[in-house]
Amino acid sequence: MGLQKQVTIFDLEWLTNQEPRFLKMVNCIGNILATAVEDNSDVRVSLNSLARGMLLHLPIPGLTFDEYLEYLSNLYIDLPQTLNDQAQTTAMQYASFVLALRRLQILERGFPNTLRATVYPKNAPHLPIHLVNKHSVISPYNGVPVVSERKLANTHNIQSATRIIRYYQLLEIPDVRAVYDPQHKEPFYFMCEYLAF
Repeated sequence: MGLQKQVTIFDLEWLTNQEPRFLKMVNCIGNILATAVEDNSDVRVSLNSLARGMLLHLPIPGLTFDEYLEYLSNLYIDLPQTLNDQAQTTAMQYASFVLALRRLQILERGFPNTLRATVYPKNAPHLPIHLVNKHSVISPYNGVPVVSERKLANTHNIQSATRIIRYYQLLEIPDVRAVYDPQHKEPFYFMCEYLAF
């Protein structure tokens, strides 16, 4: 794409380390959230939703796509307590981190007037950078790419034929199938005949 000399990659930790108040803010927000989860049902529901979503965005390690679909058909039934606890802890840490970023305006102050692309390593094959289009409703690191064969045939444009959806939403697509890179166990992306945009 010719971006080698145009793109600079920064680790978010580099920015947070430059802000001496950041870790204190994360801890403060974490304490406020912990109290709010106990006292406020709206906060509790939101945090539980975030925790559940974390389980649904990515494949559960050690499960194939087919096993994952079968597992999700009994969603939240017999979910191990350790998995629930880990999801709750991770959701609390994530929410505290993101809220501290926003409260201290870390990204805005660190990179005013810039375009931000986010790259998250996943334990599965994936494209190293995901650029979203105007129809995207969630960030790529919160979902998986699904290509509509019909839209691709009509437009011959992979970007307009692709949507990022949540992993669990694959269950709602009757003809979805995983497309694999031969060197990996996890799907590279998913295809279906038609995807309502």
